[in-house]
Amino acid sequence: MRRTKCEGGGGARSEEGRGMRYEGHWSTGEPSRTPRAGGGGKIGHRTLVLASLLVAAIAGCVSDDQGPGLAPPAWQDGESAGYEILRNDSAIYRVRVRLVFSEELPAVRAAGEPVPTVLVTSTAEPGEGGEYFYDSLTVVLRRDSLMPLRSYRSIETGISELEVAARFEPGRVTISKTTVDGVQEEGLRLPRGCYSQDVLGTVLRAVPLAPGTSFRTNLVVPVDFRVVPVKVQVLGTKLVGTGLGDILCREVAVSSPGRETRFWVELAEPRRLVGLRDLQSRTEMRLVSYEAGQGRLDIGP
Repeated sequence: MRRTKCEGGGGARSEEGRGMRYEGHWSTGEPSRTPRAGGGGKIGHRTLVLASLLVAAIAGCVSDDQGPGLAPPAWQDGESAGYEILRNDSAIYRVRVRLVFSEELPAVRAAGEPVPTVLVTSTAEPGEGGEYFYDSLTVVLRRDSLMPLRSYRSIETGISELEVAARFEPGRVTISKTTVDGVQEEGLRLPRGCYSQDVLGTVLRAVPLAPGTSFRTNLVVPVDFRVVPVKVQVLGTKLVGTGLGDILCREVAVSSPGRETRFWVELAEPRRLVGLRDLQSRTEMRLVSYEAGQGRLDIGP
């Protein structure tokens, strides 16, 4: 079992976050064709599939609805899943997601016991014949609540690079974004029960899959320095075709005004994320490979 050391606290403009770097990614994205206005650096970034609904303009306030309690699946230390991102039946990206069992050591020895964690690492790269693009992400989550502790994301195209680091503390997050134009750092206040948009697919594996389950929650979008409210609703059963055969799933809708993505979560353990479909872009992600880990990843204290 690997151990890592927690970063210390800091204010909204703390400089410590700039040095954080972790290998690995989860949310899939692609570069836009034009730079983003308003100091976004040379890499304009619009997020595909998993997060496209989350970076759209959203009106309204954050939600205080805490939703149902999570019921984490029997996921395993070291499990790995491969996906293809499809548009018009063509694989435009390949994605690899891995879960690693770890724990955080407190910055001060007397501060308490180690905190059990889950490291979600993901990489995205172009399919055959695609333009150069590489997106890597690591998010460290508390194992008991799946709340984020910190994250690091790196996006590269043939002409640009973007790095985003986030450090989470109770009630706030400090985000640092580095582009060729320099470093932008901001602190945001967080409502209770705020999850990371970058690992939404992993969090949804822990949502009770009873049809009709519905709640509102909030997601941090580090790349945009934003917190957005979304509605999560468990719909019916769907048989999803994958590279591993047909898999029986629950369809889970995640929506905000004008945007909706349908996630397909396996009904049987370990409740794998089987795929998703963005209803606006008609882009899909499908499971093509899976390797079980070394043992059950318990979520107890």
